[in-house]
Amino acid sequence: MRLLFTSTHGMGHVLPLLPYVRACRAAGHDVLLAGPPPVEAVAAGEDIPYAPLPMPADAPLAAARARVAERTGLPRMRAAIAGLFVGAYGRAALPATLALAESWRPDAIIHETAETSALMAGDALGVPTLRVGVALAAPYEQWWLDMSAGALDDVRAEAGLRPDPAAARAAATPLLTAAPRALDADQGMPPLTVHRFRMGDARRAAPARRGEVPFVPISFGTMVPVDGHYPSLYRATIDAVAELPVRILVTVGRHADPAALGPLPSNVRVERWVPIADTLARAAAFVTHGGAGTTLAALAAGVPMALLPISADQPLNARLVEAAHAGRCLGGGPADAPWLGDLVAELLEDPRYRTAAGRIADQIRALPPVAAAVNAIAAHVATATAAAAPAC
Repeated sequence: MRLLFTSTHGMGHVLPLLPYVRACRAAGHDVLLAGPPPVEAVAAGEDIPYAPLPMPADAPLAAARARVAERTGLPRMRAAIAGLFVGAYGRAALPATLALAESWRPDAIIHETAETSALMAGDALGVPTLRVGVALAAPYEQWWLDMSAGALDDVRAEAGLRPDPAAARAAATPLLTAAPRALDADQGMPPLTVHRFRMGDARRAAPARRGEVPFVPISFGTMVPVDGHYPSLYRATIDAVAELPVRILVTVGRHADPAALGPLPSNVRVERWVPIADTLARAAAFVTHGGAGTTLAALAAGVPMALLPISADQPLNARLVEAAHAGRCLGGGPADAPWLGDLVAELLEDPRYRTAAGRIADQIRALPPVAAAVNAIAAHVATATAAAAPAC
């Protein structure tokens, strides 16, 4: 098969695609990864063939981001989905995605949920399309379509494409996701077809042995150094958690300077980057921001989390973890960092959090490996091809 993968520019969007790209390449299929310029570096690092998709012009992008920034709660989410990802990114990329699909002629297009030009192009050209989830709960992928349906049809109308009222055809595209079923509870209806897979072989973290000082890693992802919270957020978190009888490893990101944190307590070590699987395999609890990939890794290891969400989907992810009793969260952003020590102490003292996280880890390990996604993709292509064939 020839498989076109498409992504928007954020690492939280392109990284969930990579396991599927690798699996398809390993199975002998031709792959092409398309996205705006930041995606090119990811493709180069993986030695994946790349095709560019344009970013929006500065003025409409700035206007869309301003509309998101001036809102909170559900209106903010709606502005981000409909106005930014569809109205700005999707609108800008659609002509190039249509041209690429027409020239490269893929057997299927596989896009992360936020990259909506592929959704529209596949529908317009009759190319089987699949979605890769970027959320921690499958129903959130359906929310995305519900919130974007009108904006999608606005962009379609500008391009002369047929409408898709209420995103009915889009909702019929299968979803490939690593989100465990446990986090779907009480979150609404999931997409019609959901295929769940295990990403790698995460090691289940072993509980601290009797007399051993618990190990607590702290990471707020790669976004912190560029959004104004670094190093004050890390410093406040270290000061709060280091008062506990624990060993702490802080990872600040490849481009951050650990020295900016100043003198450290004796039980704290700071590194730019350490493989997260190695870190979580030894963790008694984990302090993090609630990014989808980081949170999923902790759940796969069965590690309870103290969450301090800062932006994007992190508040939703944190609430999902808390609802599953696999952690505790604070809702006040960086200003709440001084209370993280209390949350970590609770996670270490109450074994129910680790038990709940362990149940989710067991559910994740029971999923088929991501290599099995190749069969799901091939089956969807075969079904769509048969449905499109003229009757004899």
